[in-house]
Amino acid sequence: MKLTDKPPAFKDEQNAEKSATQLYQESRMAKNRLNTLLKFLPDPVFAFSLDNTVEYINPAFERVFGWTLKEVKGKNITFIPDHLIDQAKKGTKQLYEHRAVHDFETQRYTKDGRILDILINGSILYDEHNKPAGQVLILRDMTVEKRMAKSNQIMFRISKALHHYQKLGDLIALITREIQKLISVEGTFILLADELKDQLYFFSAQYRNLESEKKFKKIRFPADQGVSGRVYKTGEPIMIPDVSKCSFFLRRVDEETDLVTRNMLSVPIKLKDRAIGVVAVVNKHHGDFDTTDTELLSMVTGTIALPIENTRIHEELRKSYKDLKILNNAKDKVINHLAHELKTPVSV
Repeated sequence: MKLTDKPPAFKDEQNAEKSATQLYQESRMAKNRLNTLLKFLPDPVFAFSLDNTVEYINPAFERVFGWTLKEVKGKNITFIPDHLIDQAKKGTKQLYEHRAVHDFETQRYTKDGRILDILINGSILYDEHNKPAGQVLILRDMTVEKRMAKSNQIMFRISKALHHYQKLGDLIALITREIQKLISVEGTFILLADELKDQLYFFSAQYRNLESEKKFKKIRFPADQGVSGRVYKTGEPIMIPDVSKCSFFLRRVDEETDLVTRNMLSVPIKLKDRAIGVVAVVNKHHGDFDTTDTELLSMVTGTIALPIENTRIHEELRKSYKDLKILNNAKDKVINHLAHELKTPVSV
């Protein structure tokens, strides 16, 4: 061995150091690639430890759910609805049994109280000893997609049924039921215009029970009053997140019924040249009304406007024909009576 030769142990140390540096660089590059991927991934990613405290959320999670990593790191996010806690426990059990979960359908709250339809795919995170250290979940927001699919189904049912109803009451009862399914609300009301009196009246009220419906059907008000009056006159939908702060909310309706309105959405029922009424939904069960609700309800009213008007005209014609028939029968009786009187000699 030459004096200039390095000892084998030194060479081994150099090789080990070189390998460690290379592994560190590769690990760092892999981490950077992963961070870049997570940063631009369109779906929310949520990583948390065994005690359910947050380790990481990506920008998509912040955008969809509203919390920032700074707000929640090392903390629990309480965004599981109460009625889905048991389902969440079953999902966690399934995750640990199979080491992964695929296309798990559920719902989660956002920071501002909205509830989203979520599709979860997830996996267990392991430490260097191959022991479970936490979970990583991808939460795909399916809310709009599911609502549009539901909307299409409802629109199909309404369109299919429209021409089978000759009575306006039956047609509108169908429509209000379908709207209740489409938008999760406490009450659905269809108000029609009495153009001769320039008033709006409740033709249908889907709220609690039959007694409540009767109270609403007694109410009429000027067509330029209240939220629905403004919608009818302007032809534009209006969302009211808090009616207590709305100066033109018609409180008389709540006072004369057992309704306590918190928030509402009103959309006009429009023909090409004019509005013929309004659809109003009140007290959304989860969160506030949003633009999606407005678009869905406008889609429904756009479909039902002409059939409602045609059915109403048909009923008016049928009523006019019935009235005319009654008048004709009365006229015939009068003529027959007069003819009989003319043929009968006048007694002295």
